[in-house]
Amino acid sequence: MVAISNTAFRRNRASLYGGGLHVIEESSVTISRTNFSRNIAQGLGGGGVYVQHSFVTVSGAVSCSNNSAPAGGGGGFFWDGYVPHARLVNRSGGNATGGSPNQRRDGRAGRNAQSDARKLQLEVEAAGIESLPADLIEAQLARTNRRVGSDSTEVMGPKNGFEYNKGDDVSKLYTVCGDGNTALYGDCLGTCYINILMRDLPDVVYPGLPFTVQVLDMDAYNHTVVTDSKSLLQAMAVTGQKAGGAHQVDPTVSISGQFIGVLGKGQMVLNLAIKPTYSLVDTVQGVTKLRSNVSIYVYGADSLTGDMMEAEIYTPPLATGFDVCPRGYTLVLEAATGGDTMGFCSRCGLLQYSVSPLAGPTAGVPSCFNCPPSGNCLGGDQVTFSRGTWKIINGMYTLVGCPLGFELLNSIGGVFSHDVQDCVQCLPTQYVIDSNNSAFSCQNCPLGAKCDGSTFTSRVAGAVWAVD
Repeated sequence: MVAISNTAFRRNRASLYGGGLHVIEESSVTISRTNFSRNIAQGLGGGGVYVQHSFVTVSGAVSCSNNSAPAGGGGGFFWDGYVPHARLVNRSGGNATGGSPNQRRDGRAGRNAQSDARKLQLEVEAAGIESLPADLIEAQLARTNRRVGSDSTEVMGPKNGFEYNKGDDVSKLYTVCGDGNTALYGDCLGTCYINILMRDLPDVVYPGLPFTVQVLDMDAYNHTVVTDSKSLLQAMAVTGQKAGGAHQVDPTVSISGQFIGVLGKGQMVLNLAIKPTYSLVDTVQGVTKLRSNVSIYVYGADSLTGDMMEAEIYTPPLATGFDVCPRGYTLVLEAATGGDTMGFCSRCGLLQYSVSPLAGPTAGVPSCFNCPPSGNCLGGDQVTFSRGTWKIINGMYTLVGCPLGFELLNSIGGVFSHDVQDCVQCLPTQYVIDSNNSAFSCQNCPLGAKCDGSTFTSRVAGAVWAVD
């Protein structure tokens, strides 16, 4: 146990880390009534102090100002390994608080958020500082807690140095961080990797179609570790079970796209496509049931420490039912009938169309429709018609009316056929009773009538004609 008190570390320089002080492997140090100022660490970080896998308790009028880590993190303090509890100090001379180290990166569980909030409140009061509002403390804790298991919570982030946002009412609260500290990340407080954060997540994910997520290497104080441009990360689909503490690959989910890459300045963008397995697809009722929930796990190794890097399990919001694919796409099932089958969305090509991903010419088999004779199909759902009135019925375009003098054709041998739907113009020597009813076709004009292809006029005055 080493105690540092009544000391000033000023204008020191280190080529790598710990401009003022470097505490190394498994040391136990208490610092009080000490000033760190104008120290520089040219490498990894910790302009004032670099703590490497050691226990350091900061208590009693410790100040840190105008230190810098121009190429690393933590202009004031940098922790590599153990991350300490909040250390509060009253610059007006009141008693300071202390506490034991909080967490290691090995995931040892911290106390629950409620007891931590109460402890912080008591520490503030004990230091002779005006009490913080409870909602402020709870807000700080809420920003820093993350789940590491079903029955434990690991407490990390700004709470460990009790940083705060601009605008928060903390005029009576002081930390060891003074003015003028600078660094590439974490001007005062910084650490190496603590967790992988996934953000800019999509609102909806379609099977087989690409989507992007941003991945960031974060330290314990919610700073991006911008010095990391070497760590390799990858994404894989995992089951809900572990074997030997390791996640297991889910064979029912296929991942393609850019699912592996190297961080650049602590971040990268993954471009993924997920092809899940369906246990049931009911094209009539609009049911698309997954064989299992899709879970994505992003992990790798920290290039600096060699530690395992990992993000919380991500469950993408897969689209379902009649909205399982975007308009203009169909859900392609790799196994046409029966049993579990992988599925993915595929856009319909030129001279085809889709307005419902579960519809298709063959009942129960989603697929694209051919373009009707009077249609102009540019792919997807881009369809225009040169004649006739069309409506979407049962997931396809259906001809419901034709101009006067045209026959509505939609069947072969009395059986509906999507691909023959058209308005066929009658000859000048023909007529049609109803152009909006497929039951009526073009008929040759009787001898006792005059026809022009659209109208029917009796040649004999007073003659009565009836539809047969």
